[in-house]
Amino acid sequence: MGNNNEVVQAEDTKLIRAALQLLADHGLSAAQEAHSAAQKAIRAHDEDAYSHWREVCAKLDGRLAQTLVITSEAG
Repeated sequence: MGNNNEVVQAEDTKLIRAALQLLADHGLSAAQEAHSAAQKAIRAHDEDAYSHWREVCAKLDGRLAQTLVITSEAG
């Protein structure tokens, strides 16, 4: 079980670093940038990229990330 926990922690660390980098690059519009990247991934049918950007968006703005779930399920 410890091994799975380490994988989860590593993935969470990766997402937090991506969110922080987006904040450094885009300031207060970082969540919107992640949201836009997730939308592009949806249109490209890139599930891995969509998942990544949705989770980054969720780290920055949970409510905005929830709109992605609604959008992707409707589309």
